[in-house]
Amino acid sequence: MSLSAEAPLQEALHELIEVTRNILELDFEEEANFEVLGQLQQQQVRIRAKIEGLWGLADQENQVIRELLQTGYDTELEVNRKLNSLRQEASTQLSKFQGASRMKNAYYQSYTQSEGYFVDRKK
Repeated sequence: MSLSAEAPLQEALHELIEVTRNILELDFEEEANFEVLGQLQQQQVRIRAKIEGLWGLADQENQVIRELLQTGYDTELEVNRKLNSLRQEASTQLSKFQGASRMKNAYYQSYTQSEGYFVDRKK
């Protein structure tokens, strides 16, 4: 294919890599970055649709395109590792909170008194 067909594809791949790197650099300790993550992911969707439209017009065997694809793939793997790590950390924290809640309920049982009788809610 012609270079004129490959240039827009290369540009779109560069753009996708840049957006993916921006996701990788986000600090998820700050809650506001979750909104930024959503916006960046929407950009990725739009860029991928653009790439799909250009894909058939360009030479996929072009070395520059192959290198860009590999770079994009590697960057996406880094993002996935980071997000999986954060997901695991959040899951661990949630499990700790749930365990603490169960322990609290086991030690601080509450009884309801109705008409002079104690009623155990667990029975």
